[in-house]
Amino acid sequence: MLALVPAYLAVLMLSASPGCPDTGATTFFDNGNGFQGYRLLGSDSYASFFVGRAFRKAAADESGLPGRAEFWVDRLLVQWQLVPASAFGASSSADRAKLKAWLDFELGYVKRAASKAKASLANIHTFEPFESRGSDDKPRLFQIWQAAVGNDGKATQFWIGTPHRKGVVMVSVIARSDEDLGAAKLLIDSYMANYGPVTPASCQRLRESS
Repeated sequence: MLALVPAYLAVLMLSASPGCPDTGATTFFDNGNGFQGYRLLGSDSYASFFVGRAFRKAAADESGLPGRAEFWVDRLLVQWQLVPASAFGASSSADRAKLKAWLDFELGYVKRAASKAKASLANIHTFEPFESRGSDDKPRLFQIWQAAVGNDGKATQFWIGTPHRKGVVMVSVIARSDEDLGAAKLLIDSYMANYGPVTPASCQRLRESS
């Protein structure tokens, strides 16, 4: 389920039960400078902020994987989801080991798709995992990799993963041309700075603000 609602409606929805709801829904609201997103998984809920002016649901989201949100922020195509640990077979719950297993899984998947001509992929570049301190002043580990995609290779796709108790939360951003790269990097920086868990205390504050 993907929804875009005003802030006050998001508050009402989050106040439906003590703590955060465990519906699996992905919900967004517009705060004027961008779009605050929530994935509602009870005590495992997470949230982040996507900077931009216009938001619209992508057609592919209708038949997407459960829990996968696919949407446009201005000219950028974004996908946001929790990849469960069972999908990539992490042998350790340690953050760096989990990110390494996820990276190997994602690279293998897209390379197989490219070999079967289901995708075009070139110029793959992976970065070392790094810590980024969020707006809550807590450091979090992120893994980024990118590739040129599309038949003409003019689009750039970025994958950003961060560990979660149930696996890895992944956001994918596609910049369709070089002109969109600046906006993509701004969105990614904002996403990493604002990513974090939606704690029961945060849900309580949202209920009290209604």
